[in-house]
Amino acid sequence: MKSISEMVAEHRAKMGSSTLSKPYFRQDSIAPCMGMDGKMHDTLSGYRKTLLPDGNPKGERYIEMGNESLPDFKSPEFDRKKRRDDIKRAISEV
Repeated sequence: MKSISEMVAEHRAKMGSSTLSKPYFRQDSIAPCMGMDGKMHDTLSGYRKTLLPDGNPKGERYIEMGNESLPDFKSPEFDRKKRRDDIKRAISEV
């Protein structure tokens, strides 16, 4: 039976890929979208500049959805007796 490293080496030999590390390039281009300044932007850096107070006409700070941090979720506590009474009251009203 072959080891994992032997199988990886065979796969790389078949695919012609190198064992050397490759640099990771992030692209700045995005699908055109409307910025807070009312203009269309096709770069992420250009769009993000419009989220800053000096990048939009209103002078407000906007938050890009997906990048904000949410507070830790705490499930609401409830009173079993109050819940039971509420259910009984709702049933009697029906």
